[in-house]
Amino acid sequence: MSTAVKEKKPFLPQRKPSAPQAGGAGNSVALGNQRSTFAGSTLAIGGEPRVHLLPLEVSERKKVRMLKRRLGGAVMATAIVVAAAYGAVTVSYTTAQSQLSAAQSNTAVLAAQQAKYGAVTKVKADGAAIQGAQKAITGSEILWKKYVAAIEATLPAGSAITDFSGSVDAPFGAVGATTAVLGKPHIATIQLSVTMNQNPIGGWLNTLPSLDGYVDATPDSVSKKSTGVYTVIVTIHLNEDALSKRFTKAAGTN
Repeated sequence: MSTAVKEKKPFLPQRKPSAPQAGGAGNSVALGNQRSTFAGSTLAIGGEPRVHLLPLEVSERKKVRMLKRRLGGAVMATAIVVAAAYGAVTVSYTTAQSQLSAAQSNTAVLAAQQAKYGAVTKVKADGAAIQGAQKAITGSEILWKKYVAAIEATLPAGSAITDFSGSVDAPFGAVGATTAVLGKPHIATIQLSVTMNQNPIGGWLNTLPSLDGYVDATPDSVSKKSTGVYTVIVTIHLNEDALSKRFTKAAGTN
């Protein structure tokens, strides 16, 4: 009976594989029956190899062609912008020319119409000139006939005007100027001779302020005729209210 003899192997402690640390501090790669540990990032195995074998001149020419294409695009874009601006300016110029032509046509039409009615325009201008002359000439006008009639209306019964003299003070431009040292401002003077009885002389002088433009009245002399009738010579001064103002009154006024 044979007995088997077991060969004793030396005891070796078995190390358990440690788990990889977080963050990839250490990574294990198995190659066959061996285990290798690399620090850092994971090594890529089986990547596609690439090798640039073209000369440097080829890549440079490629870059030049790309630059030329970009420059050509920029030039084309600039040309388009310039063409658009030119078109806009051309349209604006054409519109302005059309408006100018229309304005010139209207001017010609207006000139023809003005020439057609030139006579009417001249008549209106002449009428305005005549009106201006009338106002200038009659600015110092007093209607003496009307004023004599107004004085006769103040006379008592049996009285009559035997002499009348009326004048505008010179220069008339100084309207309201005083011609006497103690006199009141006036623009015209009347010298009047009237025959009447003695009794109504005072009462008649008191009625003279009712005249238009009356300033004052001064009896220069009173003389008695052989017939018993008195002759009274009176100087009357008038102001601007005595003027006729025929061509300066507003329409509708007297």
